[in-house]
Amino acid sequence: MTRRYAEDTKVPVARSQEHVKADLRRVGADHIALMEGSDQHLVVFKVSEILYRIASAPTTKAKNPEQETRRQWRAIALLVKAKTVSIIEGISSVEREFLADVVMPDGSTLADHSTRLIKQSYQEGGAPKMLMLGGPSSP
Repeated sequence: MTRRYAEDTKVPVARSQEHVKADLRRVGADHIALMEGSDQHLVVFKVSEILYRIASAPTTKAKNPEQETRRQWRAIALLVKAKTVSIIEGISSVEREFLADVVMPDGSTLADHSTRLIKQSYQEGGAPKMLMLGGPSSP
């Protein structure tokens, strides 16, 4: 059986949340809010007037809900750490790393919005006929 990331962690939720906030501040985030719910956890923040939202996947019934919450916050902290390190090291940018997490005017994220468009596009026009390494072909 595959072990889940941080399934045995003893790191308190508050420490993981502080890591998340500190890493986000290092890349210019402000107005950071961390929210906990019974089914998911949210990180909401702004960078250069753009609002971002990271949501953990809804959890199933856990044998130990407190342990599952610690585990999820460790996973969120790892995600944010990897993204912010790549930004700080000049490998990537805030816009690229958090593109999917941009909150659109309707409240959905860009990932939600683009997933709907991609599914619709594939239903209407089918999958690409070949690997398009150079982008779309001109007419």
